[in-house]
Amino acid sequence: MDDDEEEHREFLSFLADMIGDEDESTDRGLSIEEIQAENEAVERKILQMHKDSLDLQIERERRAWHQNTDWIISQMITEMKKTPDKDDREELVNLILNVHEQRANWDRVRDLIDPNKTNFTHPLPDPQLPGGDAEDGINGT
Repeated sequence: MDDDEEEHREFLSFLADMIGDEDESTDRGLSIEEIQAENEAVERKILQMHKDSLDLQIERERRAWHQNTDWIISQMITEMKKTPDKDDREELVNLILNVHEQRANWDRVRDLIDPNKTNFTHPLPDPQLPGGDAEDGINGT
């Protein structure tokens, strides 16, 4: 067995262990072409797992962002109810409408850029605000 074939077998064994594949081709005496075909299949599985993970992260960030804007709007409504001055209340109403419109615009932009919602995230949530992920940190670490 030459070095290239041995290297391919080791790589396939490593990938099989990584994804929990019980059917390791290194024990079956496959040719380099068969090993390469299996390597490509494993790579596709890994890429799909990565994509699925990203999709879940994007949805989590979208929900957190919406929760944050909901919290901001509720805080502004609370302040508006406490404010006796009509002009200040009107300013708060305009701010509330702007926050709501900004969120709606962001969703429209996302839908235009990526109708399947697979490659476009909202700004990362603030971990200090309700709905933010304080224990996960900004990058989920």
